[in-house]
Amino acid sequence: SLKPNSIIVVKEDVQLFSMWHLQYALGRRQDLTVIGQGLAGSPWYQDMVHRKDKDIVLVPLKAEDNWLDLVKVNPGRDVYASIDVDISASKGLVSQPQGIPLLLKDKKTAGLNYGMMDNLYVYRGLYEYDSYREFFTPDLIEDYSKTRHSMGFHYMNNKNSNSAKREYSLALYNKRLSPASASTLAFMYFSEGYSPFPFFLFYFFEFFGPF
Repeated sequence: SLKPNSIIVVKEDVQLFSMWHLQYALGRRQDLTVIGQGLAGSPWYQDMVHRKDKDIVLVPLKAEDNWLDLVKVNPGRDVYASIDVDISASKGLVSQPQGIPLLLKDKKTAGLNYGMMDNLYVYRGLYEYDSYREFFTPDLIEDYSKTRHSMGFHYMNNKNSNSAKREYSLALYNKRLSPASASTLAFMYFSEGYSPFPFFLFYFFEFFGPF
């Protein structure tokens, strides 16, 4: 879902090495510049990235305004952040879902495809966090859950209740123990006159088991 010649900032090992594998092992999406969040402020890493992409300017991604700085010093490229990245709140920075990554802008952009998760992404296998015993697959599935939650939040802010509830429900399908999605979904139903008790009961049994 990334536009050509974009910058993508990634944080966690599974996500970062997945992107590097895509480029260096499979030879795909060579146009992307993949940045490790924790490495972005290191001079040796900045030099390495600059040797590959001479027009890329990196800044440390720690302080509140660093993210907006990264967008402004790279005006010729779209800047994205993967869903696992810690983005500090910054005045003037707008983050909008573009599939799993967030598109970072200094102003709101119209016409984003909010249906991208349904219409572009290809799903193979079972996308349930608890269905796997290794750590790699669940870590990526959790990104889908976080993305669905983010989409639900955007729909809720835009007064689209049905779409918001659908996204929160899908977030819980991907990862059942997602308290933020569960509590927000319960609150939405409660605001519409439904009792939140079934949600509480479900999560009580999830954590403590049946009596």
